[in-house]
Amino acid sequence: MATAKRAYPGALSFAIELENGIIRLWNDKCQEVLLYKRDKIIGAVWHEKLLPHEWRAQIVTYLQQTLNQRNEADLSIPLMAKNHECSVGKFIVKKISELAVFICVGHTPLGPKPSAFADGPVDANSLFPIFMKPVEGAGIAAFAARDLTTGSLVFEEEPFLTRIKPAEVQDRQDWNSEWIAAFSQIHAPMCLKIGTEVKHESVLAASMAMVRDAISFAKTAPGTKGAVLALSSPSADMEHGLVQVARDVAKLCHDKLKECKSIDVQTLQQAILAFECNACPGGTMYWSMSRINHSCAPNTVIVSARGKLSLKVLRNIGAGEEVSISYLGQELLYPTEQRQWLLWRSKCFVCKCARCASKCDPLRARPCRTCTTRGNIRWKVVNKPGVWCRQTPSTKAQARGFKKQGTIVHTTGEETVTEEGQWVKCQDEEEIIWILVHGEKLGLGQLICPDSDAGANHQPSLGMLSKQYKFLRGDNGEHFVYDQQCLSSLRLPNAVILSSAGCQDDVYMQFGDGRWHCSKCGSTEDSSKLLAAEKLLSQLVQRSFTISMSEHQRVDTNDQTITIVKDAWIIQALQLADDILEVCGPRHWAWNWSLLLAVDLSLSMIKYTNSNVANSNDFRENMMMHLLEIWHWLGSLDMSHDPAFFLFSRAEKAVERCSNMTHSKYWKELHQLVENDKPPATGLALREFIPESQMQVS
Repeated sequence: MATAKRAYPGALSFAIELENGIIRLWNDKCQEVLLYKRDKIIGAVWHEKLLPHEWRAQIVTYLQQTLNQRNEADLSIPLMAKNHECSVGKFIVKKISELAVFICVGHTPLGPKPSAFADGPVDANSLFPIFMKPVEGAGIAAFAARDLTTGSLVFEEEPFLTRIKPAEVQDRQDWNSEWIAAFSQIHAPMCLKIGTEVKHESVLAASMAMVRDAISFAKTAPGTKGAVLALSSPSADMEHGLVQVARDVAKLCHDKLKECKSIDVQTLQQAILAFECNACPGGTMYWSMSRINHSCAPNTVIVSARGKLSLKVLRNIGAGEEVSISYLGQELLYPTEQRQWLLWRSKCFVCKCARCASKCDPLRARPCRTCTTRGNIRWKVVNKPGVWCRQTPSTKAQARGFKKQGTIVHTTGEETVTEEGQWVKCQDEEEIIWILVHGEKLGLGQLICPDSDAGANHQPSLGMLSKQYKFLRGDNGEHFVYDQQCLSSLRLPNAVILSSAGCQDDVYMQFGDGRWHCSKCGSTEDSSKLLAAEKLLSQLVQRSFTISMSEHQRVDTNDQTITIVKDAWIIQALQLADDILEVCGPRHWAWNWSLLLAVDLSLSMIKYTNSNVANSNDFRENMMMHLLEIWHWLGSLDMSHDPAFFLFSRAEKAVERCSNMTHSKYWKELHQLVENDKPPATGLALREFIPESQMQVS
C-alpha cells in the first residue's frame, strides 16, 4: 500500500483491490478531475462507480486477463464523473502486490460519453484521441487516432514528476568552495555541422538546473525513476556538448551529494539528459506530452493551466497523421539556421521538419533591387562623377554620352537584365540610350536611382522609428555596438524599400544556399560583407529584443509589473531597427522583431503614461499601422500558426486602448480581426515597458 501511494504522486492516480475491485487509493488529482471526494469513494467498487454500465464487463474482463499474464496493462477507459459527464483516460495499470494501480498518462476534458468503442480490444488506441508508436530516427511519436479539428482540446495531463525548485536546494552545506570550484570547471565545446559546413560554434557550461535534475531523480520513487529513464535521450557516447556536460555533472553529484551516491554515474547522466531533452515548462515531466515530437510547423500547441498541460489543435489533423508541437517559443520566428542551432544546442537534434527542410528561408527575404524599381520613369545619377550611356545594354557597347552626378534621366519604361545587371532604356533628346543601374558586378556601387532617392550617398540618419520617438532623451552610451558607416554601401535605396513594402513574393529575393536569389529576374546577392552585416544585426536583435527584457528594471503598478527602460537604450534600439530596414528590407525577420518592440513600447506608453505624445492620434495610428504590418507579414509566411497566435493579445489591447480611434481604418481592421480571428491558444506575450523619462508623466 505504501509503495502504491508513493507511485507517480503528480499524475491522476487511483488503486483498486485486484480480487474485488474495491477502491483503496484516490489521490487529489482524481478528486479534481472526477469530482468525487476521497471519503465518498474509498470502499466503492470501481467499475460500478466509474464505468458506463454498457462497457463494464468488457473492460473488467480485459484488465483481469491482461494482469494475469503480465504485471502491467496499457488501456483507455471512459470514466464517469460525479456530475455524470465523462473523461476518457489513458492509463498505465501496474500490478503492485494485491492492488492494481491506475496511473493516468492523459485524459480528455469532461464531456459527453463516447458513443462506442472502436472495433477490437479495449487497449490504449480504442478511445483516446492519440496513440504512440516508434518512428525510426525519432524515438516514440504521437499520432492522431481520429480526425482532430482546429481549436479542439485533444487531452489534458498532469505531470508525473516536477524538478525541485531552486529555493529547495539553497544554502546546502555540501555546496562548499570545493564544490563551486569543480562545478565552475564543467563546460564543453558545441559545434553544429550541416553536411561538412560548420554553422555555429560555442561553449556550453553546466547549469544548476542539471544539478536539480539529478537530485529530483535521486529522491523520487523507483517507478518514477523508470518513467524518467523510459523517455528519449541521447546516447551516453554521443559527440555533443550537452552529453559531456551531463556526464561531468552526474559524476560531481555522485561524488559529492548524499542523495546521489547510491546511483551510478551513467544512470544519473541519462536522467539529466532525459530532463533536459523532455521537460516541459517549469521542469515538469509527462508520460504523453513529453513524448510528442517537435516541428517548426506544428499542428498542435501545449497550453499550461492549473498544474496541468492541455493539447490544442492548431490546424485540422487527419487520422493517422503525426501530432507535433514546437519546443521553441518566440524562436519560431527566427530563421531556419538559428532554430536548428537552438534545438541542437538544447535538445541534441537537428530539426528536419518541412520548414527547416525548405530550400529557401522566407524569414530572410530581401527586396530585389531590379524588380522593385521596374517601371520607374525618372532616375537620378548618383555615382560620382557620373555614368556612361551606351548604345546597347552592355559596357562594351559604343558610348553615347556621359551623365554627371545629379542629372535626371527619363526612361521609356523598357528594361533588361544582362550578366552585368539591370539596364534601363532612356530617351535622351532624340536619341535612345541604355544606362546600367547598379555596378556591383563591375566593382562599383549604385549608379542611378529612382528620383528623390539619396542612393549611394545615403548616410545614417533618423529613420522611420527614430523620428516617431525623437522626444526621448538619452546619453551617449553604447548599448548596441556596430559600425553604422560600414553599412552605407549595403543600404537599399529608399525607393526599393518603399516599393517593396506590401508587395508579393515575386519582388523579393529568397535566401537559400548561402545567397539571396530572385526567381523573377535571376539577380543574386552573396557578398561576404552583406552576409556578415545581416548576421551581426540579427544577433543584436536576438540578444536584446527578447520578450522577457530581464536585463531592465521592473516596478510594480496597481495591477501588474512593468519594465522601466533607459531612454538611451530605446533610442539606440530604434536606430538599430531603422538600419535593419535599410539593409534587409521590410520582410526580414529582424525588422519585424524590431517593429514588434516599437508596438509594445507604444501600447505601454498609451496605458501607463499621460504624455501628449502618447495621447496623440498620429502616435496611435502609427502603432496600429505597424501592428497590422507585422500581422500581414506573419500571414505571408504560410506558417501553421495563425498570426493571431502571436499577436491577438496586442490587437485586443490596441482596440481597447485606442477606443477613441474608431474612425481609423487601422482600428477598424484590428477590431475585425479581434472579433473574427480568436486563436485556440496564444503565444508571444506583450512586453509592458516605458522609457525612464516618461515616469514623470505617468
